[in-house]
Amino acid sequence: MVAEIPVILGKAKIEGDYRIDGVPGSGAKIGIDWADLAGGTTGKLLPTGHAKDVLDVPGVGKVEASIVDCPNLVVYCRAGDFGLKGTEGPREFDSNQTLLQALLTTQKVANKLTNTDVGTVVVVAEPADSIDHTSGKTVRAEEMDFSCREIFMGKLHKTLGGSVTASCGVAAKLPGTIVNEIVSNASDKRREIRIGHPAGIITCESQVEVGNGEFKVTRDVIFRTARRIMDGYVYVPKSLFS
Repeated sequence: MVAEIPVILGKAKIEGDYRIDGVPGSGAKIGIDWADLAGGTTGKLLPTGHAKDVLDVPGVGKVEASIVDCPNLVVYCRAGDFGLKGTEGPREFDSNQTLLQALLTTQKVANKLTNTDVGTVVVVAEPADSIDHTSGKTVRAEEMDFSCREIFMGKLHKTLGGSVTASCGVAAKLPGTIVNEIVSNASDKRREIRIGHPAGIITCESQVEVGNGEFKVTRDVIFRTARRIMDGYVYVPKSLFS
């Protein structure tokens, strides 16, 4: 990964006005580029060789999915295929064990197809007004390119994980994927992708080039803030080094 760190007089800048929905406070905007991690799990950006596959999911039926490996393995499905709008929050997801089991089973089917035992499943939908489930404020459809919900450790992620955010950006730029079919046409003309999640909006920057029939990820940046919040010492017995 490559970190793009703002500096002042040769030292990392700490304070700034960059904010991330779901994270308290603000700070200097740090970019983390995951582009070189394309295919990091399976060796291929599109592990099956297809932008979309049809999965036969027990208890659900035929489900269309896009499996993308950058920087981690993510299985994308349409929210509507599971009876969802794509705007639901933790309460609607986590209280519905049948839904969670269906999504986890979908992930297992995809894992078997790609010969892995890792990854996560994400459901996506067209931009739509939703409720920020941390503040109760309305998140407007025009603020996002698509809506996204990630299943993490058997529950709905309260926001969106960093690696999944990076993956979403790449999937949005890959022709033929479910995410690419959903995003607004305007996103094709800019690097920035705006993703709606349960606590608001998160943005990333993505760029995918096509050459000789192959896709190459040239930029896959998520943004973070960081500051040192603690300093201390760890005391180790000298005998351990003798």
